[in-house]
Amino acid sequence: SPEAMLRTIEILKAKDRIEIEQARLEKREPKVYHGFLSTHPDHDTRYKQAIAESMDLVAEYDEFIKTDEFLEKLNGLTYGSTKQVGVIRKNIFFHPKLGIKLRFPDEWRVEPTRQGVQIFSRTSDASFFITTGRLYKDATPENYVRENLGLSVREGRNITIAGFPSFLGIADRASSVYGPRPLRFAIIFDPKRRLAYELYGAGKHDLRKIANDRDFIATIFSFDKMDRDDHKRAKTPTLQVVRAEVDTTMEDLANQSPITNYALDKLRVMNGLYPNGQPEPGQLIKIVD
Repeated sequence: SPEAMLRTIEILKAKDRIEIEQARLEKREPKVYHGFLSTHPDHDTRYKQAIAESMDLVAEYDEFIKTDEFLEKLNGLTYGSTKQVGVIRKNIFFHPKLGIKLRFPDEWRVEPTRQGVQIFSRTSDASFFITTGRLYKDATPENYVRENLGLSVREGRNITIAGFPSFLGIADRASSVYGPRPLRFAIIFDPKRRLAYELYGAGKHDLRKIANDRDFIATIFSFDKMDRDDHKRAKTPTLQVVRAEVDTTMEDLANQSPITNYALDKLRVMNGLYPNGQPEPGQLIKIVD
């Protein structure tokens, strides 16, 4: 209906507003279509007038406008990027096919790449990269680092992570998304799969010391094998349509949501409740589960 079209435009505007605010916090360019936000107020007024006039034309067809029926058809739609590697729920990365998981710091965000998974800090001044390599005959984690990767290593040592033979260290100068930087890294061998998991952390402004080393080490040592409960949990987030109860709040729904960052704002936008709205009891609302 025309009224629904107007609500859609308002939702798109709200989506752009939170993207601009998030981009400001994350010190990056916003990913928005400027057409909606750049519309002059006069044009908005004219659009609303046209909507009001057209409402008279659809009044007699109101019985065919079944909003609830449409919402229920959204049940089960995949939420998130179709390019996403693995499954991300809150701040845990799962890779069910490989049977591994890893926890990254709160408020960091994940961006898939062709080579692996890149995780950025909120302000984009630190990054953590995960990729894999093939094991060669008689390889050890240490000689894999020196011979296969060609890294100049300090503070290197052989350790065990999640039961896998591993090597932890710092590379003095190595390639990163910021150019040559010191890297905190770990190489984790999975002999059964003939895979080496390569984990690298780098800081945008690091010269020799690594500012986010604690975050990188915590992320490295969170690497683990998935258990049965993890496999049950590692489902791609989907849209679900539920009916709000008397005590339902958007804050509670955001806390329960697997959305990684800005869950409250995102849920409010998709339900037309941005910036401060709450659902009415009995109202059908979209959540992510």
